[in-house]
Amino acid sequence: MKLADKNVLVECYHILVKYDFKKLVDISPGPKQEYTTGVLKPESPLIGSTKEELTRLLIDKGFSKDLANRCIQNLENKGFLVRVHVKGNEYRTLHMDVAVRSAFLRTSPDGHPYIVSPRLALYEFPIPSTKDRIIKPNCYCPPHLIEILKGLHKAINHFFEGTNNGADIYLEFLQKHFTNGGLDAFQAIALTELLLKKPSYEWATIITAPTGSGKTEIFLLYALARILKAKTSGQYENAILVYPRKALAIDQAGRAISMVYTLNKILKEYGLEAITIGIRDGETPKNVTDKRSGLRALYQKATGERPPEEFSFPFRGIELGNKEKLVYRVKGGRVLVGTEGNNEVFDFIIPTREEMGHRNPDLLITNMWTLERRILDNNKNDINAKYFTKTGLVIIDETHEYTGLSGALVSILLRTMRKISENKDNFEVIMSSATVPNPKDFGEKISERRPEHIDFTEYRKKLEEKGIFFSGRRLVIMGVYDIMPKYSWSTYAQLWAVYMAFINYVYEIQKKEYHPKSLIFIENISEIRSAMAGFRENISLREPKDRLYDTNKAMIPKDAAYSYANYVQNPRLLLGLRNRLQNKPIEDLLDRVSEMHSELDARTREKVIKGLKSGSRPAVAFTTSSLELGVDYSSVSFILNAGIDSPISLRQRIGRGGRSEESMRTVLGIILTKKIPTESFFLHDPMLWEKLNPIQQPGEKGLIVSKNNPQVEERYWMTRGVVAMALHNKPTHSSGSPIQRNEELVSFLRDLSDYIRGLEE
Repeated sequence: MKLADKNVLVECYHILVKYDFKKLVDISPGPKQEYTTGVLKPESPLIGSTKEELTRLLIDKGFSKDLANRCIQNLENKGFLVRVHVKGNEYRTLHMDVAVRSAFLRTSPDGHPYIVSPRLALYEFPIPSTKDRIIKPNCYCPPHLIEILKGLHKAINHFFEGTNNGADIYLEFLQKHFTNGGLDAFQAIALTELLLKKPSYEWATIITAPTGSGKTEIFLLYALARILKAKTSGQYENAILVYPRKALAIDQAGRAISMVYTLNKILKEYGLEAITIGIRDGETPKNVTDKRSGLRALYQKATGERPPEEFSFPFRGIELGNKEKLVYRVKGGRVLVGTEGNNEVFDFIIPTREEMGHRNPDLLITNMWTLERRILDNNKNDINAKYFTKTGLVIIDETHEYTGLSGALVSILLRTMRKISENKDNFEVIMSSATVPNPKDFGEKISERRPEHIDFTEYRKKLEEKGIFFSGRRLVIMGVYDIMPKYSWSTYAQLWAVYMAFINYVYEIQKKEYHPKSLIFIENISEIRSAMAGFRENISLREPKDRLYDTNKAMIPKDAAYSYANYVQNPRLLLGLRNRLQNKPIEDLLDRVSEMHSELDARTREKVIKGLKSGSRPAVAFTTSSLELGVDYSSVSFILNAGIDSPISLRQRIGRGGRSEESMRTVLGIILTKKIPTESFFLHDPMLWEKLNPIQQPGEKGLIVSKNNPQVEERYWMTRGVVAMALHNKPTHSSGSPIQRNEELVSFLRDLSDYIRGLEE
């Protein structure tokens, strides 16, 4: 083992976290499970471990003495080991230290803790690391993966049989795309199964795997295979990627664009047309000149200046894998997308609604509600109903988001798309989720396919069948912190934001290699704004002075439960902070905390997301569910969720943290109660930890999809009728002029009635 291998340091940290957990938590007795639970010990603030103790622990786990010492020193340099006693001779892991101090958070040193009996659970499960992502066609493969590689190679040749160089192009694309990596076993197995299965109107596929397991790569690679097969067969079909959140769609768009860019270079060598891609949602500009949604108007709104004749403008905040930023380039009346640095033009990206109407994208990235509006429309200057007649593949990411009535509406929209598709025999639906319980049942409800016609690609089962064991591990520390009734959860969230922003601040000043980041999930936008206002007020009152020195201006001992002094290694810096906070607040903390919700403008949201994914700010984001799904934030290690939501949402939110080696693949997720009656049922549920388990459990109760609601079926026939009108160029009023007069309404309803009568099921 070498320290240069990031996985070694992660393994070391996980050993230390698990050791801390056993020392700090009063473990609950019970049968052997996939996780450990218990209540935080009252004396936990006083408990630490010496370096000698930690070194012996690592040696017992197979580390050499030299490697153990270097790992511990490296973790301290990064900030993952923090001193907890005045003399500085005892340490705790950062995640468990935050868990302890979060449990003893209070307004003042002499005040009472806000939290009652903080409960914790520790989950560990395998995930792929860079060591595991080594499968790529036409390359050397380790012996235990040879059969999987052969299967993938066979599937590619089978899929592109009868095409003009399709298999050769796809293999070359995979080789170039995975120059610095490859697929892991699960990804290769899942892609193989998709390529071997004949696409069919009768079948649907659901892919389930934990967050961070690479599901996105699977369906993106398959979507490009479908589009490429059509191109190399002299045919045409488009594929649609549907995401429930804009933040997720934009994040995945960067990956898709990078893939398409690589594939198009190869297509050019073969004399084939490029694959095109478009992002269609409410923020897609109409054209260059429109007064409300044109690029000139967006430029003026963002900069406060009138745009010149030629200008560039950030393209949805999208960056490629090499961190190259994309921008709109406006020249005259035309708009192109290209890179900011070297002025390369990506003419395969279709940037505006008008251009999408005249030049249909092969790969469309959208959301379900935009998709519904577009399929009802016949506007030639936008995606319209005729575009969907060429659709062969619909991929629905984070499918678990569509439950209840919304799930039923998604199912009838898919049914409508099948009915009008000219690729009906090959029309295919793929669903993907990390947290959907009882996947086959849910997939049946959404796709309206029979249970025996649902292909279920299950993560754990596929790996067990092949005897594959991933080298990566992920630790999830889950805390349920029950707040005392006399205290406000909002005040706690504000104080916690101060706490996490302060750690980020002092780590940056001390040039630590890691700058921890945190997300605070609050459902209501007004409550987010209230919490932000409270946070600013706390800073104006010179917080966190009460965590660094007492009323006599003496330094608070590091082993005090409420002390933040343990994060400041340099005594001179600690003294400087005390002197500074006596006179004025640390205004630098204000810039480290941001809001994230739908009422922010697009540029602000893009800035927050970019800062969370890279850079030092924001350190903390108060967010709605906007940041709940799919996006990788490499530095995020700490999550606070205000209130007890559905277990699926909680899994997803806590799944945003600990997704990379940078964060040691470890996340602390704290679920803070709001003290409302409905939460008591969940709080005292004997199956609490099973429901919060990040790994999906067999036999979980399925999600509800309101398919039996008679109004859903009525809506289906209304939708089918309007779509039929759109396909026959009849006005549907989905865009352009709305219905304004009674005569127009009567005429529209008569036409709709006639078209519904002419439909066949």
